[in-house]
Amino acid sequence: MRKFHQEVCSFFVTALNYIKHNFPHDDKVVKNAIILDVTKRASVDNTNVSVLLERFPGLVEEDELTALENEFLEYQLLSDHELPDMSIVMADGTLMNRRVDEI
Repeated sequence: MRKFHQEVCSFFVTALNYIKHNFPHDDKVVKNAIILDVTKRASVDNTNVSVLLERFPGLVEEDELTALENEFLEYQLLSDHELPDMSIVMADGTLMNRRVDEI
């Protein structure tokens, strides 16, 4: 059993090292996805959104940009007590984390 646990541990260490080495840390999407972290919403700005929109053209029409900027500002200005719970307790007692678009 001990050998089995060592092999399993070795597998996961090797897999995580591979992922860590090959993860695109310098990718624009990864760097600017910080806007999805609700707890850091006040420390980001509209340039993070702009970079993502440049990376994924066609997501927002030109005439919707102002509305998106206004919605982003409202998101930033929300106080913590105005935010809905980030996780909810289900009827069976399990804890379910909510997606950022729901929050």
